[in-house]
Amino acid sequence: MTASPTHWDRRPDVTDATFLLARGSMESAGDLARGQAGLAQVTSREAERLLDGRDDLRITRRTELFTKMLGFDLANERTRFVPGKRNPFLSRAVREAISLAIDRRELASDLSVVAVPAHQLVPPTVFGYDSSLPDLPHDPARARRLLAEAGYPDGFDVTLHTRKRFAGGAQRVAALLSPLRIRVTVEVLDDLRFFELGTRHELSFFLISFGCASGDISDLLDAAVHTVDDTRRFGTSNIGGFSDRALDEEIEKSAQIPSRVSASQRCSRSWSASPASTS
Repeated sequence: MTASPTHWDRRPDVTDATFLLARGSMESAGDLARGQAGLAQVTSREAERLLDGRDDLRITRRTELFTKMLGFDLANERTRFVPGKRNPFLSRAVREAISLAIDRRELASDLSVVAVPAHQLVPPTVFGYDSSLPDLPHDPARARRLLAEAGYPDGFDVTLHTRKRFAGGAQRVAALLSPLRIRVTVEVLDDLRFFELGTRHELSFFLISFGCASGDISDLLDAAVHTVDDTRRFGTSNIGGFSDRALDEEIEKSAQIPSRVSASQRCSRSWSASPASTS
């Protein structure tokens, strides 16, 4: 890229930039260490160790827009990747037991990439994050009680599907659920197959990532939480088939501009939102 000589503002200090694409973290870190790059995005701990201690380099961290989350089949009475006649994930107690069994801090610290525990749908960098919400608890004893009350004292077998880039996290989830006797087999799919099964609501248990590109939680609410509505383009990423009509109404209302807002305020809001929506 080359700076435009006809840009309306002053000429930038950096006039030329070359982007090296399809580079992994270690490759990017190597470019930086050898002086072949001036800036690199590095997400793996191994790559960070390669750069650590260098006086001529600075590592800056910032929470990204993406959240990695577990999802469940909520669309089918019998689910494809759990042997048996009923879908255990239709029980709220089972889903809560899985949440309680996972120590998010331990999970984040064990990953090969730098990560922080997630306790709600979006990170602090996204509008809609609520700093007043408490962290989600880790309570294995209560998790076992809930699972027994739901009719699964001996747990069950399930396949956890994910994409290649999240395989390490999926293996850690499987290990953390083992004390509940939930016997998890991790299956890594290529992106095409993963989303093919997901679109048809055929995945029983899955690990996925979602990022709010506009910086607003409405991206996630519209696409991943709202009931699937192909006509209005809602629920385009709702792989689990979750549906709550009352919540749908609230999501749709949240996108409206109150009638009492003046025209000048609408212009102000539109102007302030534009940079975020195009970043």
